[in-house]
Amino acid sequence: MFKNVVLFNLVMPPARCALIGFHDPENLSLYRELIGYEGFKIDAASCQDDMLRMAREARHGIYIMDVNLGVRGSQDPKSSEAVYEIVRKRVEREEAAFVALSGSDDAVNNARKLGIPAEVKGEFDVFEWIDSLYR
Repeated sequence: MFKNVVLFNLVMPPARCALIGFHDPENLSLYRELIGYEGFKIDAASCQDDMLRMAREARHGIYIMDVNLGVRGSQDPKSSEAVYEIVRKRVEREEAAFVALSGSDDAVNNARKLGIPAEVKGEFDVFEWIDSLYR
């Protein structure tokens, strides 16, 4: 799925760096381990402010986060919308990938209505997603 990036006449593959953001420490640890297993350098955030700061400061190949980072139980995708807006152009150019996750169908549907790539956590396979991006 990713397009190669041309930099100084060199073709560069998409970055194997990931930015993950989950307010639940167990999910943060789980996704850090799973994505790290795939050989990614990991930057992690447990709150919206850190996720926004890191999304602005560095270019990652993949972004994966809670739909409602920082607001447990909320159906409002405001936090994932803010991060997605930072990386949207890179995602559209296929230079990066983004997904917001939630255990709530309503939260996922609310995100999707705003054009945010979102999936239900229990149905999302991170290995399959990464494989589809880096084939």
